[in-house]
Amino acid sequence: MFSSLSMAPVLCAASLVAIAALTACSSPEPTAPTIRENANVAGVWINPANDYRWTLVQSGTTVTGTGSGAHGAVGVPITGTLTGSVAGDTFTFSETQSWTLASGVTEVEELHADEMRVTRESMTGIVTFLPHFPPFRSISGSVTMVRIVRAS
Repeated sequence: MFSSLSMAPVLCAASLVAIAALTACSSPEPTAPTIRENANVAGVWINPANDYRWTLVQSGTTVTGTGSGAHGAVGVPITGTLTGSVAGDTFTFSETQSWTLASGVTEVEELHADEMRVTRESMTGIVTFLPHFPPFRSISGSVTMVRIVRAS
């Protein structure tokens, strides 16, 4: 028979081996959480459906830019000013677009997107158009912008 006193050194030795094994499995330094890199949206983008272009500049997560194209319904030049931000692979923006009709009246509308998903070649998301002219009805729809790669 073994006494509990004679088993004490064996149990202590077994505990030390278990602690050493656990320590050997753990990293000597704590690992940092994975940080997603922010997408790069700087450059020229075009909407293939209507040839509307963005020229975007990015500084960190802040994005500014201009837009240009032809208004599909009335065929006059349209310009825009865009501000936004990037977080991971998501681009959020607001854009003010304006155009002048043949009558001399200038029309303005706001565009907003909370989640344009960005890849290296394109970005796609739901954009809401808020016109400042009658019937003042907002319209939302899927928009895709494709990056224009310039030859070096």
